[in-house]
Parts: sequence; structure tokens; C-alpha cells
Amino acid sequence: MRKIVLLLALPILLLLPTASAITPTTITGTFTFTSNQLITTKTAGPNTLVTSTITLALAGGLSGTIDQTSTALTTAQGLTVDVGQTRLAFTGTAAGASGTLLFASTANTAGGAFHGHFTILSGTGGLTNLRGEGTFIVTSMSGGTYTLQVNSN
Repeated sequence: MRKIVLLLALPILLLLPTASAITPTTITGTFTFTSNQLITTKTAGPNTLVTSTITLALAGGLSGTIDQTSTALTTAQGLTVDVGQTRLAFTGTAAGASGTLLFASTANTAGGAFHGHFTILSGTGGLTNLRGEGTFIVTSMSGGTYTLQVNSN
């Protein structure tokens, strides 16, 4: 009886789509700060909370601009940490397609340099199905570098 069930199930199993491993694409590049507008500064003892709007110009695998509102806390020990998740709105091209991407980002200065992690939350236009995550590091007062691993669904 088992052989009959197996033989009947085999053609159905062969018709099912097979899973294939998606190899992520690595996108790298640079960013430059083009605007940094202070919104508020609040001090509580030795700690300072700063909220600002920042615009970045991106070159490389991502080509376009990012607009963000960021709130960062600097402690008495000199550690700077993004407060909550910063939302980054990207407009431009990625992986040969154009559209917009919304990223969530976290960052801090642990280890001496301002660095962080970001994840694609959603996209529009040719970037609707782009998913991925990456890292960035601020290498100078004018900008830094990023690396992003992406998949298209």
C-alpha cells in the first residue's frame, strides 16, 4: 500500500516548484553629507540629545539622495547612539533600477567611529521588490562608505 501511495504522490511532487538559493548581490559605495540642519538640542546633566535633518548624496551601487531626521544621544563618556530607529528615505537607483527605498537604521560610536546597520523596509517603482541590509561607517566629517547585501523577490 505504501508503494502505491508513493508512486501516486511522485508525479505530484515533481510538479511542485523547486526551491532555489538566492545569492545576494553586494552593493558598495560612498556617501557625502550635503546638509545637516539642527532642529533641537536638549541637555540633561552631562548628556546631550540632538535632533537634526540630514541629507546625503550617495554614489556607487546606490546612486541618489537620502533624507532623514535623526535623534542622537551623546553621553558624558563620549558615546553617541541613535535614539530609536532612524528612518532613511532614499530616492535614486539601485541594482540598475530606479525608485525609492525606506530604510531603518541604528548607529553608534562604539569602537571610536560612527557606524551602523540599516535594513530595507520597503520600496517603490523599480525597487519595489528589493530587500536587504547593510552597514555604514562615517570615515570623515564629510561622509563615509556603505556596503549593502540585496535580494530581489
